[in-house]
Amino acid sequence: MPFQNHDELERFNRVTSGFTGITMKDSGNYYKTTTNYDLDAASLTSDQTADVCVIGGGYTGVNTAIELAERGIDVVLLEANEIGWGGSGRNGGQVICGVGHEPELIKQHLSSDEFSQLFGMGLEAVQTLKGRIDKYDIQCDFNWGYCTVAYDQKRLSALKEMQDFLKQQDYPFETRLLEGDALHQVVRGEPYVGGLLDRGSGYLHPLNLVQGEAMAAQALGVRLYQNTAVERVEKGNKVVVHTSGGKVTANTLVYACNAYLDGLESHLDERFVTTNAFSIATEPLTDDQIRAFMPARAAICDNRPVIDYYRLSADNRLLFGGATHFLEYLPRDLEGHLRKNLRKVFPQLADIGVDHAWSGRMALGANLFPQVGQLPGHPNIFFAQGYAGFGVAPSHLIAKSLAKAISGEAGHFDILSRVKHSRILAARPLNALWVTGGKCWHQIEAKLH
Repeated sequence: MPFQNHDELERFNRVTSGFTGITMKDSGNYYKTTTNYDLDAASLTSDQTADVCVIGGGYTGVNTAIELAERGIDVVLLEANEIGWGGSGRNGGQVICGVGHEPELIKQHLSSDEFSQLFGMGLEAVQTLKGRIDKYDIQCDFNWGYCTVAYDQKRLSALKEMQDFLKQQDYPFETRLLEGDALHQVVRGEPYVGGLLDRGSGYLHPLNLVQGEAMAAQALGVRLYQNTAVERVEKGNKVVVHTSGGKVTANTLVYACNAYLDGLESHLDERFVTTNAFSIATEPLTDDQIRAFMPARAAICDNRPVIDYYRLSADNRLLFGGATHFLEYLPRDLEGHLRKNLRKVFPQLADIGVDHAWSGRMALGANLFPQVGQLPGHPNIFFAQGYAGFGVAPSHLIAKSLAKAISGEAGHFDILSRVKHSRILAARPLNALWVTGGKCWHQIEAKLH
Protein backbone atom coordinates (compact mmCIF):
# COMPACT_ATOMS: atom_id res chain seq x y z
CA MET A 1 0.00 0.00 0.00
CA PRO A 2 1.36 3.50 -0.84
CA PHE A 3 2.30 5.89 1.94
CA GLN A 4 0.12 8.99 2.26
CA ASN A 5 2.91 11.32 3.40
CA HIS A 6 6.63 11.36 3.94
CA ASP A 7 6.26 11.09 7.72
CA GLU A 8 4.76 7.62 7.34
CA LEU A 9 7.49 6.68 4.90
CA GLU A 10 10.24 7.86 7.25
CA ARG A 11 8.71 5.94 10.16
CA PHE A 12 8.58 2.83 7.96
CA ASN A 13 12.25 3.28 7.08
CA ARG A 14 13.22 3.41 10.74
CA VAL A 15 11.29 0.25 11.53
CA THR A 16 12.54 -1.74 8.54
CA SER A 17 16.09 -0.46 8.32
CA GLY A 18 17.51 -3.77 9.52
CA PHE A 19 15.46 -5.93 7.16
CA THR A 20 16.40 -7.19 3.71
CA GLY A 21 14.22 -7.50 0.66
CA ILE A 22 12.63 -4.06 1.00
CA THR A 23 12.41 -2.49 -2.48
CA MET A 24 11.47 1.00 -1.29
CA LYS A 25 14.35 3.44 -1.19
CA ASP A 26 14.26 6.80 0.61
CA SER A 27 17.88 7.48 1.36
CA GLY A 28 17.34 10.90 2.86
CA ASN A 29 17.09 14.54 1.97
CA TYR A 30 20.16 15.57 -0.04
CA TYR A 31 19.96 19.10 1.31
CA LYS A 32 20.24 17.84 4.86
CA THR A 33 23.59 16.21 4.02
CA THR A 34 24.99 19.42 2.49
CA THR A 35 24.04 22.11 4.99
CA ASN A 36 26.42 24.99 5.65
CA TYR A 37 24.88 25.96 8.97
CA ASP A 38 24.84 24.48 12.45
CA LEU A 39 21.91 26.26 14.02
CA ASP A 40 21.97 26.48 17.82
CA ALA A 41 18.32 26.50 18.89
CA ALA A 42 17.03 24.39 21.73
CA SER A 43 13.46 23.44 22.65
CA LEU A 44 11.24 25.75 24.68
CA THR A 45 11.52 24.85 28.38
CA SER A 46 10.01 27.89 30.12
CA ASP A 47 7.20 30.40 29.78
CA GLN A 48 7.93 33.38 27.53
CA THR A 49 6.32 36.68 26.58
CA ALA A 50 6.75 38.51 23.27
CA ASP A 51 5.22 41.13 21.04
CA VAL A 52 4.69 38.50 18.34
CA CYS A 53 4.73 34.70 18.38
CA VAL A 54 5.34 32.98 15.04
CA ILE A 55 4.45 29.31 14.60
CA GLY A 56 6.46 27.67 11.83
CA GLY A 57 10.15 27.62 10.99
CA GLY A 58 10.02 27.72 7.19
CA TYR A 59 10.52 30.63 4.80
CA THR A 60 7.34 32.45 5.82
CA GLY A 61 7.86 32.15 9.56
CA VAL A 62 11.58 32.89 9.62
CA ASN A 63 11.33 35.84 7.24
CA THR A 64 8.35 37.32 9.04
CA ALA A 65 10.46 37.14 12.21
CA ILE A 66 13.37 38.88 10.44
CA GLU A 67 11.15 41.63 9.07
CA LEU A 68 9.61 42.23 12.49
CA ALA A 69 12.94 42.14 14.32
CA GLU A 70 14.40 44.65 11.85
CA ARG A 71 11.57 46.95 12.98
CA GLY A 72 12.50 46.49 16.65
CA ILE A 73 9.62 44.12 17.45
CA ASP A 74 10.24 41.31 19.96
CA VAL A 75 9.57 37.88 18.40
CA VAL A 76 9.44 34.27 19.58
CA LEU A 77 9.39 31.63 16.85
CA LEU A 78 8.33 28.03 17.49
CA GLU A 79 9.14 25.15 15.13
CA ALA A 80 7.79 21.64 15.75
CA ASN A 81 10.84 19.96 14.22
CA GLU A 82 14.01 21.61 12.92
CA ILE A 83 14.20 24.86 10.98
CA GLY A 84 13.44 24.07 7.34
CA TRP A 85 12.27 20.53 8.15
CA GLY A 86 9.15 20.91 5.99
CA GLY A 87 8.76 22.18 2.45
CA SER A 88 11.33 24.96 2.86
CA GLY A 89 14.09 22.39 3.22
CA ARG A 90 12.80 19.80 0.72
CA ASN A 91 11.77 21.73 -2.40
CA GLY A 92 13.43 22.00 -5.80
CA GLY A 93 15.16 25.27 -4.94
CA GLN A 94 13.77 27.13 -7.95
CA VAL A 95 13.40 30.89 -7.49
CA ILE A 96 10.73 32.00 -9.96
CA CYS A 97 9.27 35.43 -10.62
CA GLY A 98 5.55 35.57 -9.82
CA VAL A 99 2.90 35.09 -7.15
CA GLY A 100 0.38 32.27 -7.59
CA HIS A 101 -0.02 29.79 -10.43
CA GLU A 102 -3.06 31.15 -12.28
CA PRO A 103 -3.79 34.78 -11.38
CA GLU A 104 -6.92 34.76 -13.58
CA LEU A 105 -8.58 32.51 -10.99
CA ILE A 106 -8.49 35.28 -8.38
CA LYS A 107 -9.13 38.26 -10.67
CA GLN A 108 -12.75 38.56 -9.49
CA HIS A 109 -11.61 39.45 -5.97
CA LEU A 110 -9.51 42.46 -6.98
CA SER A 111 -9.96 45.75 -8.76
CA SER A 112 -8.26 46.12 -12.14
CA ASP A 113 -5.58 48.30 -10.54
CA GLU A 114 -4.96 45.79 -7.74
CA PHE A 115 -4.81 42.92 -10.20
CA SER A 116 -2.29 44.79 -12.33
CA GLN A 117 -0.04 45.10 -9.29
CA LEU A 118 0.43 41.34 -9.08
CA PHE A 119 3.15 41.36 -11.73
CA GLY A 120 5.20 43.90 -9.82
CA MET A 121 4.73 41.87 -6.66
CA GLY A 122 6.11 38.80 -8.42
CA LEU A 123 9.20 40.71 -9.46
CA GLU A 124 9.55 42.18 -5.97
CA ALA A 125 9.37 38.68 -4.47
CA VAL A 126 12.58 37.59 -6.21
CA GLN A 127 14.32 40.85 -5.40
CA THR A 128 13.31 40.62 -1.75
CA LEU A 129 14.79 37.13 -1.52
CA LYS A 130 18.01 38.14 -3.29
CA GLY A 131 18.29 41.19 -1.07
CA ARG A 132 18.05 39.03 2.03
CA ILE A 133 20.80 36.73 0.76
CA ASP A 134 23.08 39.67 0.03
CA LYS A 135 22.34 41.60 3.23
CA TYR A 136 23.08 38.66 5.53
CA ASP A 137 25.70 36.92 3.34
CA ILE A 138 23.73 33.67 3.23
CA GLN A 139 25.70 30.87 1.60
CA CYS A 140 23.03 29.03 -0.39
CA ASP A 141 24.52 28.60 -3.89
CA PHE A 142 22.26 31.17 -5.53
CA ASN A 143 22.46 31.33 -9.35
CA TRP A 144 20.48 33.22 -12.00
CA GLY A 145 18.94 31.30 -14.89
CA TYR A 146 15.62 29.47 -15.28
CA CYS A 147 13.99 27.89 -18.32
CA THR A 148 10.40 26.72 -18.78
CA VAL A 149 10.28 23.99 -21.42
CA ALA A 150 7.38 22.83 -23.60
CA TYR A 151 6.44 19.36 -24.81
CA ASP A 152 4.34 20.53 -27.77
CA GLN A 153 3.59 23.53 -29.94
CA LYS A 154 0.50 24.51 -27.97
CA ARG A 155 2.51 24.83 -24.77
CA LEU A 156 5.30 26.59 -26.64
CA SER A 157 2.74 29.13 -27.86
CA ALA A 158 1.80 29.73 -24.22
CA LEU A 159 5.44 30.52 -23.49
CA LYS A 160 5.53 32.97 -26.40
CA GLU A 161 2.48 34.70 -24.91
CA MET A 162 4.27 34.85 -21.57
CA GLN A 163 7.32 36.46 -23.16
CA ASP A 164 5.11 39.02 -24.91
CA PHE A 165 3.44 39.84 -21.60
CA LEU A 166 6.80 40.29 -19.86
CA LYS A 167 7.93 42.68 -22.59
CA GLN A 168 4.71 44.69 -22.24
CA GLN A 169 5.39 44.99 -18.53
CA ASP A 170 8.97 46.21 -19.15
CA TYR A 171 10.43 43.16 -17.43
CA PRO A 172 14.00 44.26 -16.61
CA PHE A 173 15.69 40.91 -17.31
CA GLU A 174 16.58 39.08 -20.49
CA THR A 175 14.13 36.48 -21.83
CA ARG A 176 14.74 34.31 -24.87
CA LEU A 177 12.28 32.06 -26.68
CA LEU A 178 14.22 29.03 -27.86
CA GLU A 179 12.58 26.84 -30.50
CA GLY A 180 13.73 23.46 -31.78
CA ASP A 181 17.48 22.93 -31.72
CA ALA A 182 18.03 26.41 -30.26
CA LEU A 183 16.88 24.98 -26.93
CA HIS A 184 20.03 22.83 -26.93
CA GLN A 185 21.93 25.92 -25.80
CA VAL A 186 20.21 25.37 -22.44
CA VAL A 187 19.01 21.77 -22.22
CA ARG A 188 18.96 18.73 -24.50
CA GLY A 189 15.91 16.86 -23.31
CA GLU A 190 14.37 14.36 -25.72
CA PRO A 191 10.68 15.40 -25.55
CA TYR A 192 10.96 19.20 -25.74
CA VAL A 193 10.08 21.41 -28.73
CA GLY A 194 11.28 24.64 -27.15
CA GLY A 195 11.45 26.77 -24.05
CA LEU A 196 11.56 30.25 -22.52
CA LEU A 197 14.81 31.24 -20.81
CA ASP A 198 14.41 33.80 -18.02
CA ARG A 199 17.48 35.52 -16.58
CA GLY A 200 15.40 37.12 -13.80
CA SER A 201 14.68 33.82 -12.06
CA GLY A 202 17.11 31.23 -10.75
CA TYR A 203 17.83 28.55 -8.17
CA LEU A 204 19.54 27.87 -4.84
CA HIS A 205 20.06 25.41 -1.99
CA PRO A 206 16.71 25.78 -0.18
CA LEU A 207 17.68 24.41 3.22
CA ASN A 208 20.82 26.52 3.42
CA LEU A 209 18.69 29.54 2.57
CA VAL A 210 16.21 29.09 5.41
CA GLN A 211 18.85 28.04 7.93
CA GLY A 212 21.01 31.02 7.01
CA GLU A 213 17.97 33.23 7.42
CA ALA A 214 17.30 31.67 10.83
CA MET A 215 20.86 32.55 11.89
CA ALA A 216 20.20 36.12 10.77
CA ALA A 217 16.95 36.17 12.76
CA GLN A 218 18.77 35.04 15.89
CA ALA A 219 21.40 37.73 15.40
CA LEU A 220 18.56 40.27 15.32
CA GLY A 221 17.29 39.02 18.69
CA VAL A 222 14.56 36.58 17.63
CA ARG A 223 14.11 33.84 20.22
CA LEU A 224 13.93 30.73 18.11
CA TYR A 225 12.93 27.31 19.49
CA GLN A 226 13.19 24.06 17.54
CA ASN A 227 11.54 20.71 18.34
CA THR A 228 8.75 22.61 20.06
CA ALA A 229 5.35 21.50 18.81
CA VAL A 230 2.39 23.73 19.59
CA GLU A 231 -0.40 21.84 21.34
CA ARG A 232 -3.11 24.52 21.43
CA VAL A 233 -3.68 28.27 21.18
CA GLU A 234 -5.81 30.42 23.47
CA LYS A 235 -7.29 33.33 21.56
CA GLY A 236 -8.08 36.76 23.01
CA ASN A 237 -6.66 40.26 23.33
CA LYS A 238 -3.45 38.38 23.97
CA VAL A 239 -2.75 34.93 22.57
CA VAL A 240 -1.34 32.13 24.70
CA VAL A 241 0.49 29.44 22.77
CA HIS A 242 0.87 26.19 24.69
CA THR A 243 3.66 23.63 24.20
CA SER A 244 4.81 20.72 26.34
CA GLY A 245 7.79 22.77 27.54
CA GLY A 246 6.05 26.03 28.34
CA LYS A 247 3.75 28.69 26.95
CA VAL A 248 4.27 31.88 25.00
CA THR A 249 2.06 34.90 25.69
CA ALA A 250 2.02 37.47 22.90
CA ASN A 251 0.05 40.39 21.55
CA THR A 252 0.02 38.96 18.03
CA LEU A 253 0.23 35.48 16.53
CA VAL A 254 1.34 34.41 13.06
CA TYR A 255 0.48 30.97 11.68
CA ALA A 256 3.20 30.09 9.14
CA CYS A 257 2.79 26.31 9.01
CA ASN A 258 1.65 25.82 5.39
CA ALA A 259 1.21 22.08 4.66
CA TYR A 260 2.31 21.21 8.22
CA LEU A 261 -0.51 22.96 10.10
CA ASP A 262 -1.70 19.48 11.14
CA GLY A 263 -5.11 20.56 12.43
CA LEU A 264 -3.87 23.28 14.78
CA GLU A 265 -6.44 25.80 13.52
CA SER A 266 -9.62 24.43 11.91
CA HIS A 267 -10.50 27.56 9.93
CA LEU A 268 -7.16 27.34 8.11
CA ASP A 269 -6.96 23.56 7.97
CA GLU A 270 -10.18 23.25 5.95
CA ARG A 271 -9.02 25.59 3.19
CA PHE A 272 -6.29 23.47 1.65
CA VAL A 273 -5.38 19.93 0.69
CA THR A 274 -1.87 18.51 0.61
CA THR A 275 -0.07 16.74 -2.17
CA ASN A 276 3.19 14.80 -2.19
CA ALA A 277 6.24 15.85 -4.17
CA PHE A 278 9.45 13.86 -4.29
CA SER A 279 13.00 14.24 -5.53
CA ILE A 280 16.17 12.34 -6.27
CA ALA A 281 19.81 13.43 -6.33
CA THR A 282 22.07 11.52 -8.68
CA GLU A 283 25.70 10.68 -8.16
CA PRO A 284 28.04 13.56 -9.15
CA LEU A 285 28.31 14.05 -12.91
CA THR A 286 31.40 14.94 -14.89
CA ASP A 287 31.80 18.29 -16.62
CA ASP A 288 31.61 16.49 -19.98
CA GLN A 289 28.30 14.87 -19.02
CA ILE A 290 26.86 18.21 -17.96
CA ARG A 291 27.96 19.97 -21.16
CA ALA A 292 26.23 17.20 -23.12
CA PHE A 293 22.75 17.69 -21.63
CA MET A 294 22.55 20.91 -19.54
CA PRO A 295 25.24 23.27 -20.87
CA ALA A 296 23.71 26.48 -19.45
CA ARG A 297 23.25 25.03 -15.93
CA ALA A 298 19.84 26.71 -15.71
CA ALA A 299 16.99 25.40 -13.58
CA ILE A 300 14.37 23.64 -15.70
CA CYS A 301 10.63 23.15 -15.34
CA ASP A 302 8.02 22.12 -17.91
CA ASN A 303 4.57 23.70 -18.21
CA ARG A 304 2.30 20.68 -17.98
CA PRO A 305 -0.38 20.45 -15.24
CA VAL A 306 1.88 18.07 -13.26
CA ILE A 307 5.47 19.02 -13.86
CA ASP A 308 9.00 17.67 -13.85
CA TYR A 309 11.53 20.10 -12.38
CA TYR A 310 15.27 19.74 -12.14
CA ARG A 311 18.60 21.51 -11.86
CA LEU A 312 22.25 20.92 -11.08
CA SER A 313 23.67 21.19 -7.58
CA ALA A 314 26.92 22.90 -6.66
CA ASP A 315 28.60 19.50 -6.51
CA ASN A 316 27.35 18.54 -10.01
CA ARG A 317 24.46 16.25 -9.10
CA LEU A 318 21.25 16.31 -11.05
CA LEU A 319 18.39 17.07 -8.65
CA PHE A 320 15.20 15.81 -10.31
CA GLY A 321 11.72 16.23 -8.84
CA GLY A 322 8.12 15.45 -9.66
CA ALA A 323 4.86 13.95 -8.46
CA THR A 324 2.29 11.38 -9.50
CA HIS A 325 0.32 12.52 -12.55
CA PHE A 326 -3.15 11.20 -11.72
CA LEU A 327 -3.63 9.14 -8.57
CA GLU A 328 -2.47 10.89 -5.39
CA TYR A 329 -0.15 8.69 -3.34
CA LEU A 330 3.46 8.48 -2.27
CA PRO A 331 5.27 5.62 -4.04
CA ARG A 332 7.19 3.16 -1.89
CA ASP A 333 10.08 3.34 -4.36
CA LEU A 334 10.70 7.05 -4.89
CA GLU A 335 13.84 6.45 -6.92
CA GLY A 336 12.13 3.97 -9.22
CA HIS A 337 9.19 6.27 -9.86
CA LEU A 338 11.31 9.32 -10.68
CA ARG A 339 13.83 7.32 -12.69
CA LYS A 340 11.03 6.55 -15.18
CA ASN A 341 10.47 10.27 -15.67
CA LEU A 342 14.20 10.95 -15.86
CA ARG A 343 14.66 8.33 -18.60
CA LYS A 344 11.99 9.99 -20.76
CA VAL A 345 13.81 13.31 -20.59
CA PHE A 346 17.42 12.10 -20.60
CA PRO A 347 17.74 8.55 -21.99
CA GLN A 348 21.52 8.91 -21.78
CA LEU A 349 21.19 9.01 -17.97
CA ALA A 350 19.01 5.90 -17.74
CA ASP A 351 21.49 4.03 -15.56
CA ILE A 352 22.96 6.94 -13.61
CA GLY A 353 23.49 6.22 -9.92
CA VAL A 354 21.08 7.80 -7.44
CA ASP A 355 22.43 8.64 -3.99
CA HIS A 356 19.43 10.35 -2.37
CA ALA A 357 15.64 10.14 -2.59
CA TRP A 358 13.23 12.12 -0.42
CA SER A 359 9.70 13.45 -0.30
CA GLY A 360 7.68 16.29 1.17
CA ARG A 361 4.20 17.68 1.08
CA MET A 362 2.80 21.00 -0.08
CA ALA A 363 -0.50 22.79 0.50
CA LEU A 364 -2.90 23.72 -2.29
CA GLY A 365 -6.04 25.82 -2.07
CA ALA A 366 -8.84 25.67 -4.61
CA ASN A 367 -7.50 28.65 -6.57
CA LEU A 368 -3.78 27.78 -6.25
CA PHE A 369 -3.08 31.28 -4.86
CA PRO A 370 -1.34 31.95 -1.53
CA GLN A 371 -3.75 32.34 1.38
CA VAL A 372 -2.93 35.44 3.42
CA GLY A 373 -5.01 37.23 6.04
CA GLN A 374 -6.27 37.56 9.59
CA LEU A 375 -8.34 34.95 11.37
CA PRO A 376 -12.02 35.99 11.33
CA GLY A 377 -12.97 37.57 14.67
CA HIS A 378 -9.33 37.67 15.77
CA PRO A 379 -7.51 40.63 14.18
CA ASN A 380 -4.35 39.87 16.17
CA ILE A 381 -3.93 36.46 14.50
CA PHE A 382 -2.35 36.51 11.03
CA PHE A 383 -1.65 33.63 8.65
CA ALA A 384 -0.04 32.68 5.34
CA GLN A 385 -0.26 29.27 3.66
CA GLY A 386 -1.19 27.42 0.47
CA TYR A 387 1.72 28.24 -1.84
CA ALA A 388 0.91 25.24 -4.06
CA GLY A 389 4.57 24.42 -4.64
CA PHE A 390 5.37 27.97 -5.73
CA GLY A 391 6.62 29.50 -2.52
CA VAL A 392 10.38 30.07 -2.45
CA ALA A 393 10.25 33.68 -3.66
CA PRO A 394 6.58 34.56 -2.90
CA SER A 395 7.01 33.56 0.75
CA HIS A 396 9.60 36.31 1.16
CA LEU A 397 7.27 38.95 -0.27
CA ILE A 398 4.39 37.69 1.87
CA ALA A 399 6.54 37.67 5.02
CA LYS A 400 7.37 41.33 4.38
CA SER A 401 3.68 42.04 3.82
CA LEU A 402 2.72 40.35 7.10
CA ALA A 403 5.36 42.26 9.05
CA LYS A 404 4.25 45.58 7.56
CA ALA A 405 0.61 44.87 8.42
CA ILE A 406 1.50 43.90 11.99
CA SER A 407 3.58 47.08 12.28
CA GLY A 408 0.79 49.26 10.91
CA GLU A 409 2.65 50.07 7.68
CA ALA A 410 1.18 50.20 4.18
CA GLY A 411 2.07 47.29 1.92
CA HIS A 412 0.68 44.45 -0.15
CA PHE A 413 -1.22 42.81 2.70
CA ASP A 414 -4.51 44.53 1.84
CA ILE A 415 -4.42 43.18 -1.71
CA LEU A 416 -3.29 39.68 -0.77
CA SER A 417 -5.83 39.35 2.04
CA ARG A 418 -8.71 40.49 -0.19
CA VAL A 419 -8.52 37.24 -2.17
CA LYS A 420 -11.15 34.83 -0.85
CA HIS A 421 -10.42 31.15 -0.31
CA SER A 422 -13.25 28.67 -0.23
CA ARG A 423 -13.65 25.93 2.34
CA ILE A 424 -12.88 22.43 1.05
CA LEU A 425 -15.41 19.87 2.26
CA ALA A 426 -13.77 17.20 4.45
CA ALA A 427 -10.34 18.43 3.36
CA ARG A 428 -8.42 15.99 5.56
CA PRO A 429 -10.55 12.81 5.34
CA LEU A 430 -10.98 13.19 1.56
CA ASN A 431 -7.55 14.68 0.88
CA ALA A 432 -6.31 12.01 -1.55
CA LEU A 433 -9.64 11.98 -3.37
CA TRP A 434 -9.71 15.76 -3.84
CA VAL A 435 -6.10 15.85 -5.07
CA THR A 436 -6.63 12.92 -7.45
CA GLY A 437 -9.72 14.63 -8.85
CA GLY A 438 -7.85 17.91 -9.26
CA LYS A 439 -4.95 16.26 -11.06
CA CYS A 440 -7.28 14.43 -13.44
CA TRP A 441 -9.32 17.56 -14.16
CA HIS A 442 -6.28 19.70 -14.94
CA GLN A 443 -4.87 16.98 -17.21
CA ILE A 444 -8.16 16.72 -19.12
CA GLU A 445 -8.55 20.50 -19.30
CA ALA A 446 -5.03 20.86 -20.71
CA LYS A 447 -5.80 18.37 -23.49
CA LEU A 448 -9.08 20.08 -24.40
CA HIS A 449 -7.68 23.60 -24.71
